[in-house]
Amino acid sequence: MKIWKYTMVGLLAFVLAGCGQQLSTTKTSYGRDGLVAIVKGTARGVDRVSYTSDAGKGSVPVNSGTFVVNVPVSDVAQKVNLKAGSMQTNVKVKAGQSLGTYSTIAAKFNQMLAVSSLPKADQAKLKQAQAASANAQKNAATMSPTEKMAMAQQAQQLKTLMAQANANTKASQLPATAKTGIHSILKSASGDYRASIVDGKAMGFAVVVPLSVLKNSKKMQTFATDFGLLTTSVGADAKSVFSQFKKLTKDAKSKNNATTISTIKSHGVKIDVGYSTTALYLYVTK
Repeated sequence: MKIWKYTMVGLLAFVLAGCGQQLSTTKTSYGRDGLVAIVKGTARGVDRVSYTSDAGKGSVPVNSGTFVVNVPVSDVAQKVNLKAGSMQTNVKVKAGQSLGTYSTIAAKFNQMLAVSSLPKADQAKLKQAQAASANAQKNAATMSPTEKMAMAQQAQQLKTLMAQANANTKASQLPATAKTGIHSILKSASGDYRASIVDGKAMGFAVVVPLSVLKNSKKMQTFATDFGLLTTSVGADAKSVFSQFKKLTKDAKSKNNATTISTIKSHGVKIDVGYSTTALYLYVTK
C-alpha cells in the first residue's frame, strides 16, 4: 500500500508540474519564406522551445508567450519536432526545390569572376583559345606534330592566364564547399552573401546590400557584377533579371512606403526583393 501511495503521489506531482505548460503552433504545415520555413506558435510555463529537424536543430526563446523557429528548407518534406518542458508537438515543413549542387554553382561563379577580371583583350583571347582547343580535340587524330605542339602551347598559355585571373580574384571568390545550414559565404563592401545549404545542395541565397551601396557608383558596379554572376551560376538570365529589377524598383518608388516588389522570374529561378530603412534584401530560390 505504501508503495502504491508513493507512486500515486509522484505521478500526481508530475501531472501538476506539467499543468502550467502549454505548447501549440499556428499551423500544422509550413512553406518557405525566403531561405527558411518560419514556424510560429505559443508556449506557456517555459522559457525556451527547442526544435529538431533533418536540416538542423536548436532552441529559441519564448517572448510574451510566443516563439518563432526558423527551419532551413530541404528538397524533401521534413517533420519538425518541437519541445518545451514536458510538452512536445510536431509540424511539417514542405519540400523546396534546390538550385543545384553548391560546389558546382560556386565553381561556375568563381570561373566567371576570374574571367571578368581580365582585360577585354585577354577575355577575347581566352574565348578564342577555348574554342580552338575544343575544335582541336575533335580533330586530334588528324593533326600533324607541329599542330599538336601549337595546341599544347596554346593550352599552357590558357592555363597560365586563368591561374593569374584566379589569383587576382581569390579574395572575392565563393568557398568551394559549404556545410549544412545558413551561412555567410562572401562579405564585401557591396553586400553580404548568405547560402542555405542542405546535404551539399543550395536551397537558396540571400544577399543583403546596404542602401549606401546604391549611391556609390564603384560599389554598385561591384554588386552588379557579383549578383549578375550569382544569378547566371544558378541558371537565370542576368540581363533579364536586372531589366526586371530596374523596372520594378522604378514602379515601387512611385508607391509610398513600398517595402517589397513583385517577384522577379527567369528560367525557373525566383528573386524576391525587400527593403528596410538601411538595406536591400534579395532572396534567390526556385
